[in-house]
Amino acid sequence: MPLLQGLLMKLHALLTISALFSSLPLNILLIGLEALLDQYFSCPCKVHQNGKLTVFIFIGPALFTFCLMFLYLRPFRHEWFHCPDPEKDDTQKNWPKVLISCLVPPVMWIFLLFLDGDYFACGMTDWDGCYVFNKKMNMSWCHPFPEGNNMWCNTSSEEPKNPSSEDHEKMCRTLEYFHESQFIGYCMISVFSVLAIVFVGIYDCFVTGKCDRLPNQLLCCCGRRLPDHCTQTADSQGEGNSSISRII
Repeated sequence: MPLLQGLLMKLHALLTISALFSSLPLNILLIGLEALLDQYFSCPCKVHQNGKLTVFIFIGPALFTFCLMFLYLRPFRHEWFHCPDPEKDDTQKNWPKVLISCLVPPVMWIFLLFLDGDYFACGMTDWDGCYVFNKKMNMSWCHPFPEGNNMWCNTSSEEPKNPSSEDHEKMCRTLEYFHESQFIGYCMISVFSVLAIVFVGIYDCFVTGKCDRLPNQLLCCCGRRLPDHCTQTADSQGEGNSSISRII
């Protein structure tokens, strides 16, 4: 029991100090929310409603989660950049780092929707019909109304036994939209991962000075570098200039 309490206290301290880890509980809730929404989602299958509903499914929860993180972390209450403290640099906050942490849950929500595929396929559907489940494709799609029967959805929830060639064509288009959505999702995850690696590398090498192989003169030029390191850099530059003058 004391061990469990100690772990919970350490976890609470980590979530409180680190802006990035503070979004972890909300990200877990978003995964559960998307799974729950997927079970009860029903595309309207109407041309004038499909796109609008899909756009707000993407934007609405993303803005709401960003608002929650923004109100909790208050990024603009922190400074732009501060002199790095080697011992506490991982937990020190500045508003660019906190603002990026606020963007993690909205971006993750968009990733989940694209990887699901149903929402993008619904938004791209440009015909009226009824939202039914196809056992062969193992997915739901907007089956077009049978000719001369626009009330088919109210009488049956199953697909006609003999689909027409037009129905088959639209079924294939829906499947293409589904795969295109997943492709976009995986591409966005790859791009986001590369940008995150580049951002962390630049921050560690040129801002905090953690990278030993690259000379860090960004903060030193701004007068915000650690005094001893700036002095060493200035001395080395002075020695280099003096040696050049002797040669000349």
